[in-house]
Amino acid sequence: MRIVSGLFFLIIVCLLPLIFGMESILLIELPGGLHLGTFLAAVVIVSASAIPVIQSKSGSLLHRIAFVLLLASILWLPLGIYLSGNVALSFVQDASDSHFFWRFTAGFSLSILVILIWTVVKFIRQRRAVKMEG
Repeated sequence: MRIVSGLFFLIIVCLLPLIFGMESILLIELPGGLHLGTFLAAVVIVSASAIPVIQSKSGSLLHRIAFVLLLASILWLPLGIYLSGNVALSFVQDASDSHFFWRFTAGFSLSILVILIWTVVKFIRQRRAVKMEG
């Protein structure tokens, strides 16, 4: 439970500058040219997709779906770098690559959100069942 709490805290801390559009922070270039905002987005995606993997029972449908999403979230940043041709994810070569990547990101993020909600609902139901028994 401590790991999940830590991941939720990490998600919140990383989302704050992204949600509030703190450009001075988001545009800081990390070594190698990666922007801090892109790094924070990658951390949020990986952390959010890791929670259902940790919370679900091994072998369950939720666990299998969550594991696939976790693997895909780990590959999200390398895919963006590959499609854009640079670590800043500035799509200057082909607009269709940009459209594909950002649509993929939106759908992918929505999928992670749905699985995360599924995990939270399942956790709440399990807690209620334990309280009803005890």
